[in-house]
Amino acid sequence: MENTVTYLACFYPEEDGTISVMFPDVPTGLTEGENREDALDAAAEALGETLAWMASEKEDFPAASQDVQAVFEAYAKEHYGKLPEGSFIESISINPADFHYED
Repeated sequence: MENTVTYLACFYPEEDGTISVMFPDVPTGLTEGENREDALDAAAEALGETLAWMASEKEDFPAASQDVQAVFEAYAKEHYGKLPEGSFIESISINPADFHYED
């Protein structure tokens, strides 16, 4: 895919059954989903909307890390006390041109 960007996302199951998502390289790209499939879709949408906002502000996109394991584990420890069972890291790829920021 032309102009595709890929970032690693961290997924954490919550006690209520939802899955929280955060992007270590794009800290404002937080979201959640009702299940794994919904969380993956929400992650792509949140990433696209965040990058569209950054483009509208003429900000450069952050460099994408190849390894976020340390951040994945540190975030879990800070927010959950430990890495929740069922947590995972997934690559999310989008074309930023497919998203538009409206003020």
